[in-house]
Amino acid sequence: MTLALSAWNSGADIAARFELALHGLSALDLLVRQSIHSVSHTTLQNPLHGLHGMSSLEWEVERRSQEEYEERAAVMQLYAAFEGLLRRDAEWRGLQPTACFHQQFSSMAQKVRKGKFVRLSEWLNCWQATRAVQVAVLNQLETTFRQDRNPLMHTNQVIVPPLLRVRQQLINAYSNLSQVADDFGTCDE
Repeated sequence: MTLALSAWNSGADIAARFELALHGLSALDLLVRQSIHSVSHTTLQNPLHGLHGMSSLEWEVERRSQEEYEERAAVMQLYAAFEGLLRRDAEWRGLQPTACFHQQFSSMAQKVRKGKFVRLSEWLNCWQATRAVQVAVLNQLETTFRQDRNPLMHTNQVIVPPLLRVRQQLINAYSNLSQVADDFGTCDE
């Protein structure tokens, strides 16, 4: 039976975005270290065109600005990928009768099927209803989404939560959910 899931990316797409987010800052650092002349024949020529003639102080300001931009983008991608995984998995879990904790997710999945939006907190409430997930993990996940992710995604928040902290929080949540439901994240298999 094929399940018609929402328009979220596939598991492979989400994994690729997660990797891209984790390696984005490393790639930027590599670019910064390269000679401008060595990349002048690539597609990066136009973005780097404005760097010619910069003083070292101007370059440092520009480089820091680019690092902040890339870190913000990486953090946003991590949050988006994890949210997509939570939503896809929860909807699948509610529609797939053989999934772990199917009963706790079925009513929310039916709402999605009818075209209604289900808030992330509602999906986390379904996990809490299983009584298998540590409440502290769900509370931390909800807090990081409410305090860090929501302002970052929905406002022009200047302060970006540190990439490594966000990464670790999401890995901890993924690990905990995977331990509780061995089929967590397998919605595309």
